Amino acid sequence: MHFISDGSIQPRDNLSAAEQLRFSETLRVFQLADAGLLVDSRRDAVKPYIDALNDLKDFGPEIVQAYINRKFPQINGVPFETAIRHFLQSNQP
Repeated sequence: MHFISDGSIQPRDNLSAAEQLRFSETLRVFQLADAGLLVDSRRDAVKPYIDALNDLKDFGPEIVQAYINRKFPQINGVPFETAIRHFLQSNQP
């Protein structure tokens, strides 16, 4: 799974048919995609990081990378850690 900063969840690229089915069933069984509260909560959890990166981008890629590197250990165990981690990973310079 790949968590998107808008709160949605997308399948990873190049999934086999079996993996695609497992992805779809996981979303269905755990109601990860359709539960508006979960989607909103994932989006809200990522928003402070979006705002921070927007503020830092004018200072250059080194500052952005330093911020991301500092945040990775700090997010261990926080709610919606995976969504935050995916956002930070996808925004590394």
